[in-house]
Amino acid sequence: MSNILIIAKKEINHYFNNPVGYIVLIVFLAVWEFLFFQSVFLAGEASLRILFALLPWVFIFLIPILTMQSICQEKNSGTLELLLTHPLQEIEVILGKFLGGLGFIIIILVLTVPIGIAINTIGVLDWGVIAGQYASSILLAAAFLALGIFISAIFTSQISVVLVSIIVNLFLVLFGMDMVTMRLPLAIAEYWEQLTILSHFNVLTRGVLDAKDVLYFLSIITIFLSWAYLLLLGRKFDKQHSFYRNSKIGIILLLGIVILINTIVRYVPLRYDLTSDKIYSLSKITEKQLLSLPDVVNIVLYTSDKLPPKFQLILRDTKDLLRDYQALSKGNVVVKYKNISGNSEIAKEASQVGITEVQFNIIESEEFKIQSGYLGLSIDFAGVKEVIPFIENTNQLEYQLTSIIKKLTVTKKNKIAFVSGHGEKKLEEDYRIWGQELKNQFEVIELKMDDKNFTMPKDLSVLVVAGPTQEMDSEARVAIKKFIASGGRVLFLIDPTLIIPGSLQAAVNPFSLADLALDYGVVVNSDIVYDVKFNEVLRFNKGNIVYLLPYPYWMKAKLTDDIQKRFKLDYLVLPWASSISIKDNTKLASKEIQPLITTSKFGGNREVLKITSVEPEEQFSHPILGQQYLGVNIKAGAGRVVIIGDSDFLTDSFLQSTSQNLVLGMGLLSDLTQEDSLISLSLKQSNLRSLQPTDFKQVLLIKYGNLALVVFLPLLVGVWRLMRRRKLSKKIYV
Repeated sequence: MSNILIIAKKEINHYFNNPVGYIVLIVFLAVWEFLFFQSVFLAGEASLRILFALLPWVFIFLIPILTMQSICQEKNSGTLELLLTHPLQEIEVILGKFLGGLGFIIIILVLTVPIGIAINTIGVLDWGVIAGQYASSILLAAAFLALGIFISAIFTSQISVVLVSIIVNLFLVLFGMDMVTMRLPLAIAEYWEQLTILSHFNVLTRGVLDAKDVLYFLSIITIFLSWAYLLLLGRKFDKQHSFYRNSKIGIILLLGIVILINTIVRYVPLRYDLTSDKIYSLSKITEKQLLSLPDVVNIVLYTSDKLPPKFQLILRDTKDLLRDYQALSKGNVVVKYKNISGNSEIAKEASQVGITEVQFNIIESEEFKIQSGYLGLSIDFAGVKEVIPFIENTNQLEYQLTSIIKKLTVTKKNKIAFVSGHGEKKLEEDYRIWGQELKNQFEVIELKMDDKNFTMPKDLSVLVVAGPTQEMDSEARVAIKKFIASGGRVLFLIDPTLIIPGSLQAAVNPFSLADLALDYGVVVNSDIVYDVKFNEVLRFNKGNIVYLLPYPYWMKAKLTDDIQKRFKLDYLVLPWASSISIKDNTKLASKEIQPLITTSKFGGNREVLKITSVEPEEQFSHPILGQQYLGVNIKAGAGRVVIIGDSDFLTDSFLQSTSQNLVLGMGLLSDLTQEDSLISLSLKQSNLRSLQPTDFKQVLLIKYGNLALVVFLPLLVGVWRLMRRRKLSKKIYV
C-alpha cells in the first residue's frame, strides 16, 4: 500500500511541478465555470445542476490530457522498465497512477466548492444533492481515468492516446443521450440504457446513491484497470508464461463475477437518499398513512416490454417506490407486477380497470414511427378500485398513490365550508384546481350565508371566507364570530382593494370584511403592496409590441421560518395584495398574533382612496421601504383565525403557473384542521429553490469573483512552487 501512495504522490507532484498542469487546470476550470455562469442566473434556480450537467463534456477532453503520459511516456522514455526493477508490482504502478490522477481531479473539483458557498448566499442549496453531485463526479472521473490508463498502456504515441481517449469518451457520453437511444430498437434500448455511462451519472447527480449506479462505475474502473495491468504483465512475461495465463484467466473470471453482481444488484433495492428533504424517500406523512391502514391494499403495476428508453428510468423509480410502500406497510400493501406484452388476458384485465395503452413517437430507420406501451397502476381496497392510467413521471407519484390510498381507506373526513352569497369566489368557477385537491382530502361544502334560515353545521372544521365583494348582514357576521368563539377555525382571504376588470387600475372594496378583522387585533389596510426587488417578470402588450417587465405588485412573498419548514416552500406569488397592521404589539410579542407571510425588506405600499393606477411603469419612490405583513395567524380564544390580504393567489389562473401557492392553500387548511397536508408531497421533486440576489452587483461579484479565484489561486500556488523549487535547486548541500 505504501508503494501505491508513493507513486500517487509522485503523479500529483508531477502535475503541480509542471507549468502545463497549471495551464490545463486554469483553462478547464475557467471555461467550465464561465459556461455555468452564462445560464445559472437566467434559470434562477438555487442549485449546481447546470454546472454538473456540463461536467461530462469537460471530462471528455480534460482526462485524456491527464492520462496521456501515465503509461505511454514511461514506455517511450524507458523509465517503465526501470520503475519495475524496483520492488514494485505492476498492479501497484497502475493503482498509484490511477490514484494520482484521481487526486488531481478531486483538487480541481474542490476549487469549485466556493461556487456553491457563493450561490448559497442568494438561495438555499440542498447540500445533500451537492454531495451526490460531487460523489458522482468523482466516480465519473475515476471511470474515465481507468479507461485513459488502459488506452495509455496500449499505445506508444501520446497523441494517439489523447485522440483515442477523446473519441471513446465522446461515444460513452453520446450513447446515453436521447438522440441516440431513440433510434435504437426498443428491445435493445432497455438494456443499452443500463450500459451507458451518462444514465448512471444522471441518477447519482439527483442526490441518490443507488447501489446499481455506484456498482456500475466501480465495475468500469475494475475492468479497465485490470486490462491495463494485464498489458503491463504482457511486457514482462511471454504470453505462454503460466503467471500471465493465470492472470488472464483470473481477469476473465473477474469480468464474469462483475457482470453477475451487477445483474443481481439490479433487483436489490439498495439506495441512500442524500437530499435534505429526502425527496426520493417516502415521507413521514405516507409512512403514517401506511401504518394506519385498516386492511390490505392491493396494487398492480401494468407494464409492457415496448417502452421507450426515457421511460425505463421511470419504471425503475416506480418499482423502487412500490417496494418502499410494501416495506413500510408491514404487510398491508401487496404489490403485483403484470407484463401485458403477449398476454391478451392481462391486456383485457388492464383495459377493464382503466389502464390505457399509450402511443409514443420513436425513431426507426431514420423515420418517426408510432409505438404503443403500458405503464399504469391499479389500486384496490375492499373491492373498490382507483387507477393511475399512465405514469408520465415520478415527481408526483407518491402524492398520487398516498392520496388514492387515503381516499379509499379513510371513511371520516374533516368538513370545510366555503361561504357564499356575498360575491365570494366560488370553487366551481374561481378555485377549481384548489377545490379538486381539497376534495381528495376533505369533505368540502358550500355554505350560503345570505339565507336568513341558514345554520352553521355542527361538525364543521374550518370556514373559508374568500374575497367577498357584497355586503354581509349582521346575522352572518355574528354567526362567524360565534363559530370562532366556540373553538372554530376560519380562513379569511380579504380584498380591501379590487383590480377593475380589463384594466390595471385599483379601486376600494367597501364590503371586503376588513372591518371584521379589527375585532381580532389587526387592520387589513386599503392599499396595494409592492416589492421593488423580489417580484415576478410579466409580459405586457403595448400596441403590437410585447415586452417583459418586472412587476412589483406581483410579489415573491416570503414565508416565516416555521411555515417555510413545515410546507417546504421558499416563496409564493401574491398579486395586488393588501398589507396587514397589528394594533397591539404585545400580542405579537406573546405570539397571540403570528406573521405568516411578509414582503422582503424592499416592500412598500400604495394607499388606495380612489381609482389608482397599478401600471408597471409607475414610479416606486416610497420614502420608506420595509417589511410588510401580508398574512397573519391569530389565536382568538378557543378558536383560530388566519387572515391573508389577497384572495386571487389561489385562483386557477395563478395555480397553473405557481404550484407553490397551492401548497400553501392546502397546507393552511390542513394545519387548521390539524391534519397532515398531502399536497406537499406533490412538490417534493419538482419544487425548485429560487435565487434571490438583492442587486446586480451581488450577481457580478459571485460570477467574476469565482472566475478570478480559479485563475489567480492556481497561478499564485504555481508561482510559489516554481520559485521554491528554483531556490532549492540552488541550495548547496554538504
